[in-house]
Amino acid sequence: MGSVSSMGMIWMIMMGIIAICTAYFSGLLWQTTVKPHILKNRRISYRPMLRFNRGGRASRLKRFERIARDVISDIESALQPPHCNQHARSFLPILSDVKRRGQLLLGQQTGAHRVGSPERERELSRIVDQLSRLEMRLKALPKPNVTVEEVLLGKFE
Repeated sequence: MGSVSSMGMIWMIMMGIIAICTAYFSGLLWQTTVKPHILKNRRISYRPMLRFNRGGRASRLKRFERIARDVISDIESALQPPHCNQHARSFLPILSDVKRRGQLLLGQQTGAHRVGSPERERELSRIVDQLSRLEMRLKALPKPNVTVEEVLLGKFE
């Protein structure tokens, strides 16, 4: 086995240093100029996969169902005997917003959604129907006979 000359060793070290510096500076160049341009064109490529799960239709439907059930239970409890109809009409704007969101979700429904998860989509339409019936009940409640003058005079109780 032959020994490596000292001159050959020095050249190999210098070539290694040059290779490392070249790799470092080309990486810096990639990070500062080329990579942001590519990622700007392909925004979806660097998003984590969990974001797709959280932002899907299933999670939107779950959130809507939870909110709708809470609103329905609050309105039903406001319509119960101790304070019958006294504050129930105040829920009308909230109810109409929730119903509008449900109708929007129903409008986004496709055949794939109805085939992929028919129970969930049926539940959505059932909840929207229930919200519509509840809204009609609230609109049918008698309006309070309070005028602006009575409110200003403090005679509205």
